Order: sequence, then C-alpha cells, then structure tokens
Amino acid sequence: MATPALVARIHRLLEILDERGLKTQGLYRVAASASEVKLLVASESEPPNLEIAVGADLLKHCMRVIQPVPRESYVRFVATHKDYTDHASRAYAVRRLVWTELSLVQRELLDALCAHLNKLAFYCAHNKMTIDNLAVCWAPLIFQPPVDLDAAAIYAGVKVVVALTRMLISEHALVFD
Repeated sequence: MATPALVARIHRLLEILDERGLKTQGLYRVAASASEVKLLVASESEPPNLEIAVGADLLKHCMRVIQPVPRESYVRFVATHKDYTDHASRAYAVRRLVWTELSLVQRELLDALCAHLNKLAFYCAHNKMTIDNLAVCWAPLIFQPPVDLDAAAIYAGVKVVVALTRMLISEHALVFD
C-alpha cells in the first residue's frame, strides 16, 4: 500500500542514490546486508551515512511493496507489448497504459524511478549498469504477475517484462511527459 510515509521514503532514497550512487559499480546488482536492510525497513528514516548498497536494496524493497504496476495490469502490459511490433507504436501503447492503468501515485513513483534509472544508465561506463542490466534487475519488481497466473505464462512473460522495463527507462521522456 502506498502510504504517504512510504512514498516520501522512496523519494528520499532516490535523491540519496542520485546524489551519491550514480557512479557506484553494480548498483542494484550487488546485494547489501539483509540484516541492515531489515532494520531500516522497520525504521521510519535513513541514517545520514546510509551505505549506497543498503539504500539501493531498501529502495527495491519499497518499490516491491508499492507495486508500481498493479498485478491486475500485468497481463495487459504484456499483451500490449506483444500486440505491437514496431518500436514507436509499442512505446505509445505503453504510454497509454501507464496513463490509464496506473494510479497517480504509482505513475509518479514509476516516473521518478525510471528517471533515476535513465540517469544511472548514463554513467554506465563507471557503474557497469547499462539499460539492459537495469531492466533485468528491476523488471521483476515493477511487473509482478498476478498470483493466480500459471507458471508457464509467467515464464513466457519474463523476456517481455524485461523489454517493457527497458522501454520505460530508455523512452522515459516519451512515456511519462
């Protein structure tokens, strides 16, 4: 559930990661201490000396809780990606879904996250996190399948949700502006 406190925390974490983490190698790929993240999940604030890896894992936890794309929209996003073969039409169709399927809070958080990831990809020579790497890390958190979806359908959708995530990052301005 997107409580105001959780939304504010996500924005603070994105700000911290933008300020101090853009050149951190393997950001979102290198795991932090699970016990440190667990302690911070229960806390309402971040320490001023927050380790970047801990902040990144805490952000992933928060986004998993928020579900930027609702589970009930998963199938429509996957189908839309499959229905359009050319990049431009697909991008506009995804944009339409983002603006019609997501709540204002979900859209604003996904916008902020994808802007951050786009910025992070700009520094890939330093951090080794290309758009493809970021899409692989973030797709399962952004696009969580419905709980009643069968395993074969989930497996078939893996490449599609990675491609959708890649599009949300690389076409950020087109999708969210």
